Amino acid sequence: MTIDHDDGSHDADQRPRSNGAASDEAGVSKLLEQSRRVRDDLEGLVSAVADARSEWEEQLRARLTERPYVGLAAAAGVGYVLGAGVSPLLLRAAFGLGTRVAFAMVMRRVVGALGDAAMGRANA
Repeated sequence: MTIDHDDGSHDADQRPRSNGAASDEAGVSKLLEQSRRVRDDLEGLVSAVADARSEWEEQLRARLTERPYVGLAAAAGVGYVLGAGVSPLLLRAAFGLGTRVAFAMVMRRVVGALGDAAMGRANA
């Protein structure tokens, strides 16, 4: 035997529904506007990436035309490394050394530029 209690609560399906058509239309139009902005931004990004790729490709072609043997040696070296011709320990050490050298070169240029700027201000 079950006893039904009426405590005043209603299920969600039994609640009276308000007319939300206006708020739904506003939400849909806002979503459409945002999707248009995202599409425009994405089109701009794709265009910028395509431009950068074409510039990079032109520079690469020019360098390979000027010095084809350097390109061939670089391709052979990359193939050797990717083919597991170098032990991971040696590769890690070489990469660490390379990043340190590159960082030192960049810092030397930055410090030189700052020194030149400071000397230019001191002389002025």
